[in-house]
Amino acid sequence: MPSSSTCYPGNPSNRPSTLDIAIIKGVKRSDNSVALGDAKIAECLADSIEFRCSYASPPRDILHIHRIEKEGRHKASLKPKDDLLPVSLSEVQTLIKSFKTRKTPGLDNIYNKAIK
Repeated sequence: MPSSSTCYPGNPSNRPSTLDIAIIKGVKRSDNSVALGDAKIAECLADSIEFRCSYASPPRDILHIHRIEKEGRHKASLKPKDDLLPVSLSEVQTLIKSFKTRKTPGLDNIYNKAIK
C-alpha cells in the first residue's frame, strides 16, 4: 500500500489517489518504459507537463494578418450609417419588463435582474 495519507487499508470508501497508483505501478514514459521510484516518476511527470505546455504557436500567415488589419482600418475610417430608426423610451421599458430574471448574463456579463 502507498505510504501517503490518502489511502487507508480496509476502508473501501477511501480509494488511493492517482499519484498513489503511480507510485505503486510506476508511470509509463513516452518511450513505453516504466518509471519507478519517486525521483523517476517526478521527472516523468515534469517532462510530460513541459511537453504539453511547450508547443509553439502555429505558424502565422503575415500577409493575411496585414490584409485583415488593412481592412479593419478601412472600415473604421468609414462614416457610420445612421439608417436605424429611433427607439422610444416606452419600447425600451417594455423590452426590459419582458426580460426573464433567471437567465445567465450575455456577452456583456450583465444579468437581466440588474437591468430590471
